[in-house]
Amino acid sequence: MVRSRIKTMRFKKYLTILLMWLCFNTGMIANSYETQEVQEFEENIYVQVFFAFPPLGETMLVQDVYLEFKNIPDNNPPINTSLEAFRDAFVKADFKGMGYFMSIDAYYQSNIPIEKAYVYADVITQEFLKVFDYPQMQRISKSHQIDDATNTIKIKQQFNCTTPSAHKILLKYKPEIGFGKLIDNFLEKYTASDASGTTGLTDMYYTLQKTNLGFSWNLVIGGSIGKTFSSNTTEIINLNELLNNSLPILASTYQSSIIIEIEKNRTRKIGDSILTYTLTLEDIRPSGYDIIDTEYYYVRRYEDLTTPLNDVIVKVKIGKIPSHNDYPWVATIIGIIVTIAVIVVAYAKKRKIKEKHKDEEER
Repeated sequence: MVRSRIKTMRFKKYLTILLMWLCFNTGMIANSYETQEVQEFEENIYVQVFFAFPPLGETMLVQDVYLEFKNIPDNNPPINTSLEAFRDAFVKADFKGMGYFMSIDAYYQSNIPIEKAYVYADVITQEFLKVFDYPQMQRISKSHQIDDATNTIKIKQQFNCTTPSAHKILLKYKPEIGFGKLIDNFLEKYTASDASGTTGLTDMYYTLQKTNLGFSWNLVIGGSIGKTFSSNTTEIINLNELLNNSLPILASTYQSSIIIEIEKNRTRKIGDSILTYTLTLEDIRPSGYDIIDTEYYYVRRYEDLTTPLNDVIVKVKIGKIPSHNDYPWVATIIGIIVTIAVIVVAYAKKRKIKEKHKDEEER
C-alpha cells in the first residue's frame, strides 16, 4: 500500500517524504538507544554463606541473601530531579530505612563549597520526605565527610521514625517486575520478631545515581540468618527457604542472575587455641553451570536467566580443624620425650666423664 501511494506522488514530494521518514526514524533509533541505556534493568539475587564469630557465644554459620535491582525502569519515586540540588555537582544519594531510623546520604563532587553541599542536601532530604509522605520526620544528626580518594563530599543526615518500621516507607515505590515479586514475602520473614536475634533485615536502601544520560534508581534489600552448628555435619542451604518463597523463581525479561558464594574456611583464636572452620561444597542444584573455585570461595553464577528456577539447593560439609595446641596429650607426650632425651644425654655425658677419670687414674 505504501509503495502504491508513493508511486502516485510527484518526484519532489516523494523526495521530501522520504527525507522526513529518514529523519524521523533516525531520531527514533537514537531515542530508543538512549532509553535502553538509561533503563537497562538488571536484577540479582546474592547468597553468601560464611562463618561469623560473635564477641560472646559460639561460632555461627551465617546465610545472607540480597535482592538487588539496578536501573529500575518503572514505578520509581517521583523525585523532582530538575532541581539544582540534583544537577550541580551531584553524584548520588542513598535513602536507607531500618528499624526506628532513616538516613539520607547525599554525595557531591568536592569542587563545590561544603556550605553549598549542606544546602543541597537539605533540598534533597525535603524532596525525598515529601515524595514518601513523611515531610515532618525529626532529624537527630547531621554531619559531613570528605573522601579525597573519590573527590566527593558526603552529607549524612539521620532521622527518627516513630515506629520500628522505617523500611516500610521505602516500599511505596518498590519494583513489581521479576524478582520484585519476591519482596513482600522476603520482608515478612526478615522483619518478624526473632527472640534469638539471629534472623533479621540487614539492608534496605534506594540509591539515586547520576549517570551520563540522566538518573537511575537502584534498590537493595538484604536479610540474614545465623545459627550454631556441629562439626562434621552436612548443611542444606535452600534458596526458596531463604527467600520465604514457595513458587518457581521468576526472572524478568531483562538481565537476571542468581549468585551463590560459599566461604571455604575461616580461622578463630580462642585463648591459646586456634580453630579453623571449613565448608566443603558437596553438591549444588540445578547443575549445568560452572563452579568457580577460588582460594577462599566457591562461586556459582546462574546468569541471563530466561526460564523459571524451581529452587537452588546447596549441600556443604562443615568441618573443624584444631591446632596442635588443642591436643593436650600431644604437648604432654612431647614434654615427656624431651625430658627423657635430656636425662639420657646427661647420663651419657656423666658416664663418659667417669670413664675418662678412671682411665687417668689407671695411668
